[in-house]
Amino acid sequence: MLFGDSIYLLFALLMPLFFAIVVFIFIRSIKKQNESLQQKEKESTTHKQSSEN
Repeated sequence: MLFGDSIYLLFALLMPLFFAIVVFIFIRSIKKQNESLQQKEKESTTHKQSSEN
């Protein structure tokens, strides 16, 4: 019985931590993706403006 309780306690403590880590990584990757997309848009508009001149 003690073994089952310890497994349940470990699961109950680690699952929210694991979920929080996954959410954190997901949000970070979305931010990086948005930043790189904005950088590419900025470069393309700069390139378009320089080719117009």
